Amino acid sequence: MSSSEPNLPLDAVVKVRRSVMRQKRKTQAALLRLSNSRKCLLVPEVLVPLGWQTAILHQPTFMYKVVAAVQGRLLSIYDGTTEYNLGQTLHARRGGAAWAPLDACYFAYPSMQQASCAALPKGSQLLAAPRMLLAVRCHGRGYQHESNMWAMPHTTVVSVISQITGSPEVIIPPMYQVR
Repeated sequence: MSSSEPNLPLDAVVKVRRSVMRQKRKTQAALLRLSNSRKCLLVPEVLVPLGWQTAILHQPTFMYKVVAAVQGRLLSIYDGTTEYNLGQTLHARRGGAAWAPLDACYFAYPSMQQASCAALPKGSQLLAAPRMLLAVRCHGRGYQHESNMWAMPHTTVVSVISQITGSPEVIIPPMYQVR
């Protein structure tokens, strides 16, 4: 032992070590609690409604969406105001860099059949309007429903595919016609 080190009794050293280890465990537990509390800001599992789960599409993925055709515009059947234009990317209205809330996302299906046959909420604004099927590319941190409906924060309209059979006749504006 060097002359600069204090000569402590063994039981004092053991007590100090135990105290340090207790404090270390408390600090680790506090850091874990903090880490877990911050995770919910990024992955909102506790806020996801029943039947939904979080899902991430790292690469743009083709999906399909049904919209209303009203006076030459393609509008959301649900809210009657969100407009879809070819090549335009729509971004979630809320959520920023974290996970967008489910109700701020854009809904689509992985198949044309699922999109064409999808049930729409009773309170939808444009239920009686003619309907068009769109091909869209979706990506980002979103959600997947057990029915295979997806809600994604970033949606780009790729093409207008066709009118939905059984909906009122629609006149397709020239800007959406295939040449």
